[in-house]
Amino acid sequence: MFCAIFAVLFYLTFKRQQVHFSHGDVNIAKIISRSPDMFATYTNMLTGLDDKDYPVVKVVRSKIPEVEGLGFEVGDYISAACMYAGPMDKAHWLDFFPIPMTVATTDMEALTFHRENLVSSQDELELRLTMLAQPLTPGLYFLDEDELNAKRQAKS
Repeated sequence: MFCAIFAVLFYLTFKRQQVHFSHGDVNIAKIISRSPDMFATYTNMLTGLDDKDYPVVKVVRSKIPEVEGLGFEVGDYISAACMYAGPMDKAHWLDFFPIPMTVATTDMEALTFHRENLVSSQDELELRLTMLAQPLTPGLYFLDEDELNAKRQAKS
């Protein structure tokens, strides 16, 4: 009986994760250049098939539209809507595609809501950015989970 309950709970957790990532989410991003426009964001690419994390940073060259009353400079944090790609029967997604929230909406309330909810993610993004070769160039960078955990421990 216990095994059956565990199996059902595992399946529901796995399905929830699949739905969440296949429909996308919102992550923090940092503007790293305005000429050309470029930003960096991070996520965990896990699909839920194993208990391992797949930390990544993605640096994207993409227009970062400004919204009336809200300008952006290098170093500013923004929200990015992200969609994931790859087969759901693998341990991690193959890629993800972040776009600045200002591409999707000019609703200041929505932009402020997401920006404020992601403040707690700034330190994690900064930590991950220290693991990338400088200067930052566009690309998807899978990070070593053990090295990232060691950096987190050293920081605390």
